[in-house]
Amino acid sequence: MALSKERTLTDTKEKYIAIYSMCAITYLLPISGKSIPSIKLHLSMKRQCLRYVNSPYPNTCVLEAIARYQLKDSKEKRFSDKQVLAKMKEIRNLFYGEFNPKTFEGFNYATDIQLIHKHFNLSVNSFSYELDDSSFRYYLAQSFPIESDNEINLLLIQSEELNGINIHTLLVTDKESLTGLLFCPICQNHCFQVDSHTKENMAKHIDKYRQNKGQIKKQVMLDNIQRPFVPHIMQNKTYRYLLANNRTSEF
Repeated sequence: MALSKERTLTDTKEKYIAIYSMCAITYLLPISGKSIPSIKLHLSMKRQCLRYVNSPYPNTCVLEAIARYQLKDSKEKRFSDKQVLAKMKEIRNLFYGEFNPKTFEGFNYATDIQLIHKHFNLSVNSFSYELDDSSFRYYLAQSFPIESDNEINLLLIQSEELNGINIHTLLVTDKESLTGLLFCPICQNHCFQVDSHTKENMAKHIDKYRQNKGQIKKQVMLDNIQRPFVPHIMQNKTYRYLLANNRTSEF
């Protein structure tokens, strides 16, 4: 990057001089609804933290997950699928007014997330998964946060049998059991691998979170010498050598 005039040491430390690149990726989520055969596989592996409703309606799985979230089971009382479906119809009327659940096209994540925020004051976390050595690795795919202490966690299951055309949503009752990670109890999004340093790393994260009033701020630390901030060059020894010898075409 060429500079228009000579910079002093103070100028260089106060101004960020960087070369960077950015790749933007967008995803189009299909409308969530249709029940798919692979649900049984996920339930067999993670039944303790997933909730499924045996429903006669083809595309109301998200509404059923919200209803199941509202009707929390306890040792004293467990809610049947029939009771969950009755609650689902109340939520359906709240979101969309009167309509036939048998002809409902499905929950549109692109537009209908706002309905959950508006009517239930819930942050929404959507989880996905990858197939790794014949087992599933679950992870937090996207978060739709609002200023609320409550959240609903949803697992989106793709229909491999139908070439990924449809997805089905299950309620996640324990995201730590699902992912095998520990989540920050304050921000609810930052997670930690479970090892001997987990407690220490989580304490540092919580301290930073509180000091910055709920925001994790990352700063670029510049060296005392005048040089651009180009980590993609300086951290690659091969490229750094070729650049120094004017041989970048060989990279």
